[in-house]
Amino acid sequence: MNLEIISHDEASAKAHLKFTHQGVTHEDTYDLSLVVPGTIRIFAELNVEFTKEHQLKVIEKLKNTIQNHIESGALLNRPE
Repeated sequence: MNLEIISHDEASAKAHLKFTHQGVTHEDTYDLSLVVPGTIRIFAELNVEFTKEHQLKVIEKLKNTIQNHIESGALLNRPE
């Protein structure tokens, strides 16, 4: 699995990511605070900032999810 972080705005927790695995390429922009349900609420309740380190952990979870989807055939290249 190859992951390219095209852009990452830590202040807004938005990242444009490109995943390549087994000949499949998937590229999209993600609001990292929405990838794991409840993230915004939990961090607010704990009065904890959603730091770059937290965001990178979310990107890693997203990488694993995308890899699993590609390997299962659920995610394919878009038709041209």
